Amino acid sequence: MSSKQNTTIGGTQLTLGSNFGTNEFNIIGTNGRQIKINGIVPSAGGGVIPPIGDIDFIGNLNCNDQPGGGAKGIITAQKKINSGTGGIESVGDIKTLAAGDLKSGRDVYFNGQDIYKTYEGIEPQPPNLTYKQYRKLVATDDNSIFTGTNKFRNNAVSVQALNTDVPAVFVDKITLNTDGNINCNEINNNTLLKSTSIICENGAPESQKVMARQYHFRPNSLETTGWVFSQKPPDAGGGSPEDNYLMLQNTQTTGSLNLVKSTFDPNNPTPFDIILDPQNGQVKTTTSFDAPQVNFRKNATDNWSIYQPPAGDPAEGTLIARSPNTLGSFNIFDSAFSSWAQFSSLATTLPKPTTINNTLNVNGNTTLGNTNSLLFGGYAFRPQQFYKDITGFSFNHLVIGPTNLLFNTGNPAVAEWFNVNTGASNQPIDLINNPGSYKITIRQTSNGTLNEINGMRVMSDIVLSRPNDNAPNVELAQPTAYSYELYNSGSGGGNPGAPIITMVPGGLTWAVHCTFPQTSNNETANVRVTLTQMPYFA
Repeated sequence: MSSKQNTTIGGTQLTLGSNFGTNEFNIIGTNGRQIKINGIVPSAGGGVIPPIGDIDFIGNLNCNDQPGGGAKGIITAQKKINSGTGGIESVGDIKTLAAGDLKSGRDVYFNGQDIYKTYEGIEPQPPNLTYKQYRKLVATDDNSIFTGTNKFRNNAVSVQALNTDVPAVFVDKITLNTDGNINCNEINNNTLLKSTSIICENGAPESQKVMARQYHFRPNSLETTGWVFSQKPPDAGGGSPEDNYLMLQNTQTTGSLNLVKSTFDPNNPTPFDIILDPQNGQVKTTTSFDAPQVNFRKNATDNWSIYQPPAGDPAEGTLIARSPNTLGSFNIFDSAFSSWAQFSSLATTLPKPTTINNTLNVNGNTTLGNTNSLLFGGYAFRPQQFYKDITGFSFNHLVIGPTNLLFNTGNPAVAEWFNVNTGASNQPIDLINNPGSYKITIRQTSNGTLNEINGMRVMSDIVLSRPNDNAPNVELAQPTAYSYELYNSGSGGGNPGAPIITMVPGGLTWAVHCTFPQTSNNETANVRVTLTQMPYFA
């Protein structure tokens, strides 16, 4: 087909090709000449392709690098767009649709503030999220809370603090090492810190320490009993002494603190070597307790103490028990709290039978109980002493009678005596249970009314039993020893003789008299009569 050089075709559409076959249709310039559209060669660039709809290319679309050149509008590539070294520049957004990705063979640079997750096409549209928010990432200046399971593998994790500003120097505060160790300068924890073991061995020995107000030896919160090691915080007011106490407290009503040696067998836990029993206030040991001094109160100024002077002291071999004052006493009791011995600054009391195999040196008084005896082997020596006072006793030489009666044992026994052993008054001379030998003494306690006899003292031995002799056949006159300050016969003349003590038996009783021969019969004075029973009969 041939045509003129310039041909005009009317209409709105030019259709080339036939209705048969599938071959593509080419527009080819003869002799290699270019074909222009609207005065523009598409392959050479420049100008604008007229808006005539889509243009599909089998090959590539090459845009000439000319001012104002390039591809504009929407370019759809079903495979890819290649860019030379100049890159791809866009004043607007670059979007990938559907499941397309944006990939780079090298780095990605941007001058914006962040990378965002957008929710275009979703109504209502949620706010855009930064990539850090969307992926829940952590920034270096965030205060972050980790709620998931986070693992750092094969690397140590360190928490550092700024030590100096210029230059900026950071030092490790907490380091989690890959071997499971934690290096930490200090741990501040408000609740619980759980660990299999805690070893303090870093730094100088004097800085290796564990500090806490309380140490509980049963860490499980369900275990409500156990031992607590604690010290109260300082009391700023100084009113409470508890802050000075280091306390190891047992929260159970039973139990003890047991110290054991290296050979202790937990399957056979008794006996323990040393037992501290706070519930009963006891310290127990299976062998010995060694201490230079033991104080029985925490205040050393008012306590009993037992101590032994150190070696080299003149009294180093002496065990000393010291009372805090002159009122203290040292008491020994049996299991029924009955006293065995009592030592005080006033006296030493031995209520129980006491055997002394060596010399007993006593610088003060030795007091035996009123029912106790002084034993000399099998011989028990226990005197019993009684006395009575007579007002206006008559010193006369007449026959025996009421005026010179010293006492009558009586039937029943007359309760007129003071028992010196027991300190009891109005006591009888019990001849039923206590017959035997008596030492009798008479001591004048006031001067004679006639000043004839003063300071008279008389002593004799008598034997008392229970005679059954209502018509006495015999009167027993006893020899006496006597002394005086003044002893005159008075108007009776002659020299007064030795006093005579006479015993008159009766029905189960004795009447005992004392006469003074060659006296005036008128001298009277107050006297004290003393009977001392002596254990002379075996």
